[in-house]
Amino acid sequence: MMLNKWYLDFHSGDETGFYYIMSLHMWGGRIFKLGASGLYHLSREEEIRSFKFSRIKSESLHSLNISASSLDINLKKAHLCTRHGSTGIEGEWERLAPPARRLFKPFFQKEKHWCDWKVWMPFAKVRLTIKNGDKVKNLQGKGYMDFVRFAFPPWKIPFNTLYWGRLHSDNHWIVLALVQSKNGRKAVYYEPGHTGSEASVEVKKDTGGKIRQFNWSLESAGKKQICAEVVRTLEVQEVMDRAILSRLPGPTRRLLGAAGVDKKFEVCAQLDGILYQGIMEEVTWNEKPW
Repeated sequence: MMLNKWYLDFHSGDETGFYYIMSLHMWGGRIFKLGASGLYHLSREEEIRSFKFSRIKSESLHSLNISASSLDINLKKAHLCTRHGSTGIEGEWERLAPPARRLFKPFFQKEKHWCDWKVWMPFAKVRLTIKNGDKVKNLQGKGYMDFVRFAFPPWKIPFNTLYWGRLHSDNHWIVLALVQSKNGRKAVYYEPGHTGSEASVEVKKDTGGKIRQFNWSLESAGKKQICAEVVRTLEVQEVMDRAILSRLPGPTRRLLGAAGVDKKFEVCAQLDGILYQGIMEEVTWNEKPW
């Protein structure tokens, strides 16, 4: 199985959005392949949440065209168009910083199974048009784009927990990732001038069990501390609700070890006297031993 997934997001004031476009290939794509797109845009006035499976029309490393969406990328810009009925977005991400250097190549590898993660645009200027029925909004802000490629089936996911985040100020950016498993962990911290593998994250919750704060400790960056306060919850969803196996009964999904919970949050943080805003995520899976 091969999953290719592009992720793009946007932030400006009270407007926050994250968008997916992806392809899934089984048996080398000779027997089965499928596309999908996700559209999640939230403001103080409204919430748009939509996910749709689609037919793949064409695909390359820098382009994916499915019946509901299209993405085209060059060295400086990316153009995304996603339409789900009367709801849709059209946006342009213009790179303001070079791709983040990868610490692990690939991010994970065990025999024939591997995962790669490329942060193509850690910092971008975004121009976005949001359409929701008869309402149309034209927005400008900052954003991020990455690309993840999985080469293992969902019941072979080798991780227990993923913490990920991207933070932007007017002129600065930070990308954070920590992957944990029973056999150890892989951690990545990206900021201009810093990469490393010594990082940890502590999650603080309120009395109701909701995440309110992410505290990152970055040993490889001179023991820096990033405290990210949750502004609002953007998404809490079972991972398999958006996957091919979503129609399987819950016990069957858990038997396969494929079930997981994805939580995304809008956050604010400070580092070296600079105020950042962005998105942080916690994903947990039921791990099945290799």
